[in-house]
Amino acid sequence: MGDFVGLKKYIKVFTSDDIMSSMLITFIVTFVGLFISIVTGTLLALWINSKKGFTAYIIQIIVLIPWVISMVVGALLWKWIFNNLGLLNYVLNSLVFRVSMY
Repeated sequence: MGDFVGLKKYIKVFTSDDIMSSMLITFIVTFVGLFISIVTGTLLALWINSKKGFTAYIIQIIVLIPWVISMVVGALLWKWIFNNLGLLNYVLNSLVFRVSMY
């Protein structure tokens, strides 16, 4: 059997220069990407809001379709999970059957 090392490995990892530089790069990429996403989304929303007529209607449809599709897919997945013949009931019935066998 091995020796108990406790938090020694974590201390070694978080004091490593390579890990710290990797974490710094990850945070920079994350925050720059978030900033670009927020600014781009806001500018696109303001641009769409300034349009009038049929052009604005088409642009709104094109922008909203991915958002609506993802919500519909999420709703259908939850419906499938909670259905009488769904995944959650299957797992719960399997657990009840195993418990009742003992």
